[in-house]
Amino acid sequence: MRLMALLLLAFGGLSLWLEDGTSQNLGLILSPGTKEHLLGTDWLGRDVLQRLVHGAWSTLGTGILAALINLVLACFCLPPILFGGSRWDRRVSLMVDFFQAIPPLLAAILLAYFLEAGRGGVLLALCFSGWTMAARVFRAQALEIRQSEWFEAAIALGARNSDLFFRHAWPNLLPTFWNLLPILVAQMILAEATLAFLGLGSPDGLSWGAQI
Repeated sequence: MRLMALLLLAFGGLSLWLEDGTSQNLGLILSPGTKEHLLGTDWLGRDVLQRLVHGAWSTLGTGILAALINLVLACFCLPPILFGGSRWDRRVSLMVDFFQAIPPLLAAILLAYFLEAGRGGVLLALCFSGWTMAARVFRAQALEIRQSEWFEAAIALGARNSDLFFRHAWPNLLPTFWNLLPILVAQMILAEATLAFLGLGSPDGLSWGAQI
C-alpha cells in the first residue's frame, strides 16, 4: 500500500504542476513550512516537497526498471535448465553461484563508480547486481517443472521447445515472476538510494538518497 501511495504521488499528476525542485531562493534558506513551501526549503532555498515528488521519478522509476531487467536476465537461465539436461543445469548453477558470491551492493557501488554515467550508470550497475536471487528461485521451479509428468508427456508427444516453454512452462512460472517483482523493486530502490547517498547517482541530486 505504501508503494502504491508513492507511485500515485509520483506518477499520478502531482508532479505535473509542481516545479522540478531545482530553482533556488537564497533568501529562504532552511525555511520552515509555509503556504508556498509546505515542507519548507533546504540549504539552497529549494522547495523540499517539489524535490521529493520529482525525486520519486528517479528513485522509483530506476528501481522498477532495474527490477524488471533483473527478472528478464534471470529468465534467460530457464531454457538451459529446462531443455539442456543436468550438464547445462550445473553450468548455470556455477555461473549463478559465482555472481552471488560477490556482494550485490558492493558490486553496484564499484560498477557505478567506474561507469561514471549518472543515472544510466546506476541503472546498469543495478541490473547486474540483483538477478542471481531471482535466477535461483526460477531454477528451483524449473527443475520441478522438468520432472513433472505433464511436462514429460508434452515432450513425448513431440512438442517443440518453444511450445514447451511458452505454453507449458511459462504459465507456471509467471506467478513467481510477479511475486518476485515487488521484492526486487524494494531492493533496487534501497540500492539506488544508497548509491545516490554516496554521490554516485544522477548529478541533479533529486534522488531520495541524495536528498537524505
